[in-house]
Amino acid sequence: MDALVHQRILLASTAWPCIAAGAALLMAVWNWSHEDNSAWWYVVAGSAALGPAQLFRAAALLQRSAGLRTPTVHGGIMLLLTTVATTYAASQLCLGLGVDGSIGEYWAFAGAISIAACLHLAQHRVLLWSTFAREAVHRRVKSKLLSALFQAVCSSLLCLVVAAWLGSTSVLGSNCLARLKAGVVVLLAAEVHAESLQSCTCLWQSHPPSARDLEQALAEPLTSSGGLGRWLATTMLAQAVAHRQQGTHPGVRAGTGMGIGVDASSAAYSMPAFAADIFCPSSIPRAEVASTRCNAVTGFKMFKDNFTPGLGDVGQDSGGLFSIYLRSGLEVLREFTVRVQCLATSMRRRGPYPLRPTHILILENRVQELQPLASVAAAGLSGWIVLSRDLDGFGVVQRLEALRKVLYEICGLVTAIDTVWPMCDELCISLPCIWALQVAAGEARHSLQQLIIAFEGAGLSEVMLPPAYSHVVQSFGKGTTSVH
Repeated sequence: MDALVHQRILLASTAWPCIAAGAALLMAVWNWSHEDNSAWWYVVAGSAALGPAQLFRAAALLQRSAGLRTPTVHGGIMLLLTTVATTYAASQLCLGLGVDGSIGEYWAFAGAISIAACLHLAQHRVLLWSTFAREAVHRRVKSKLLSALFQAVCSSLLCLVVAAWLGSTSVLGSNCLARLKAGVVVLLAAEVHAESLQSCTCLWQSHPPSARDLEQALAEPLTSSGGLGRWLATTMLAQAVAHRQQGTHPGVRAGTGMGIGVDASSAAYSMPAFAADIFCPSSIPRAEVASTRCNAVTGFKMFKDNFTPGLGDVGQDSGGLFSIYLRSGLEVLREFTVRVQCLATSMRRRGPYPLRPTHILILENRVQELQPLASVAAAGLSGWIVLSRDLDGFGVVQRLEALRKVLYEICGLVTAIDTVWPMCDELCISLPCIWALQVAAGEARHSLQQLIIAFEGAGLSEVMLPPAYSHVVQSFGKGTTSVH
């Protein structure tokens, strides 16, 4: 999955510059017989240089989550490379769009444009890990085209003023319009680049990941220095169930129980292929499940025919992909709860060695770092558990006691966050950390409400929870008073 992220970043950084360079190359070949067609070749060189420049920029500035980031030698080298490449690309575009002279005469303007492009991506440097897939890149760019164009023109004018102040050229020179156009092109490309990078963490319905890749990614260790495979797999699973609940598969609605006891010959209620990967036990081939219209009766029969040791020996390893996903999500929720509890108990540290503001800042950074993954884990697990009422013909979710485990962790997370709010003023918690806690609390409460609504009167009364967590569950639903 890490390789998939790198491929998407590479595609987002180089696709549009390559298309622009190819179009300019066709125009240069078309005008080959003209005496002065060197302008098109400058445009080809500038467009082609934008690809590596944007790739270096992404490598230098992108980060997985919000919070502090320690500067590294690698980041400094990438930042230097993107500055050089963007300066060269802007200079070539200046020459191609009508500016006479050499590249060295416009280094100040091109350098200012490269800095402006870096500052623009710095505002969008944090990758978005959302429970819902975003709209296509071209739609987002089209919706903000006028504002992006206005911002690019203003930034280019500012770069012209900076270049004139450095003594490179005059603001109102004969070629100021050409330089302005070159700056606008580079900055608009930076806008498209920033929007394309935010789609690297989304689920692409045309190219869904395989179950084996998801299993390997979910088994990665949960470390701050780890890769993006586990983050991408968790986000994709959350976005996949969000699409299914919105009606991607007609006839299947989450929490309605329509997949239980219906006619197995009805194609409207057949199990989707992706849900077959999630809910299929490891003892049953997924290809057989995907090709079968499976409800509770046929699923139980297939499981009984294929599982040799017997139903009483079902363990965690027989749950297939969902078992691995459940363990991974619970680990994320538990780790985030511990980090929130550490932040809450830091105020109780007394004595000759209390926690200093630097220590509080480190605790806040650890909370902000894991908050996106905890939010998508809570949303994804609750969504798949709700959807199991319709599509889990093998009873994988029920045998793994997923409802009880997820309720326990989400209630613990909500309780931990509630203990922080009275201490915000005393701890002097920063606004970004407060915002991260609010987002996590909102997603946890929404997931808890989703589970309560779906399973009230359908197994929620059999869930055993501690009294404090039972009170949390009861506070979300007046009719849910039978939870122990």
